[in-house]
Amino acid sequence: MLKRIVPIVVIAVLLFSCNEEQQQSNENDGKSDVPVQAVEQAALPLPPLEKLEYLYENCSHIDYVFYELPFSMSLDDKGSIQRTLSHISTSVAPETAGCKSMGRIFFDVGIETILEADFYFSQGCVYFIFYEDGKKKYSSFMTPDAVKYMNNYISQANAQRQRLMQNK
Repeated sequence: MLKRIVPIVVIAVLLFSCNEEQQQSNENDGKSDVPVQAVEQAALPLPPLEKLEYLYENCSHIDYVFYELPFSMSLDDKGSIQRTLSHISTSVAPETAGCKSMGRIFFDVGIETILEADFYFSQGCVYFIFYEDGKKKYSSFMTPDAVKYMNNYISQANAQRQRLMQNK
């Protein structure tokens, strides 16, 4: 019984704490000197908590596919998977015109993809659009931790790529 309650409590705490951080981050994002001309569409709802809890307990691997960068990323460690799931904020994200998807994330249990999402990661565009059956279904901002994680990963991957290119 305790084994089932602990993950649910952990997810709830992560989601609520991420929401507060995201709201503070969003307030600061609105104070830019650059005028925003992008048009926002109505936001899709958040992914259901039951689906996120299921993934938190059962997800066996996550694959990141970058559309224009020459690398990808796969996670199969339970702790890394659970941290990645905590990057999904509890704030819905309206799709913003002019934002381009950087890639797609696949959340798999065994060989079945349970959820997939386009991730938007550029200035002013840090959110997920989730798909089910090939159709846009949910949305969420990235948490501040997700932004740090993505910046770190992209920096490390680019540095490694430069080292490899210099050794040729």
